[in-house]
Amino acid sequence: MKYNEEFKRQLVALVQAGRKPTEITKEYGIGDSTIYTWMRQYGDSTESSDISDIERENIMLKEQLRRVEIERDILKQAALIMGQSNKP
Repeated sequence: MKYNEEFKRQLVALVQAGRKPTEITKEYGIGDSTIYTWMRQYGDSTESSDISDIERENIMLKEQLRRVEIERDILKQAALIMGQSNKP
């Protein structure tokens, strides 16, 4: 799968903000070597290293929102299934 440069930079920014690379690889389904390659490519660039704390927080909050939305959708589906199984 081909990822765009912005996506790669965002994941590198997450690592720079303190997230563990192994967490990110599991979450996004990418290989360990891939994230380390991206860190070498984008980790030292001025654009990545100049990301402000607010931008890092924004990236992390967007990711957290995405996870919460997925969890919400799962819970909605579970509620529908439970509601259907309780009908006589």
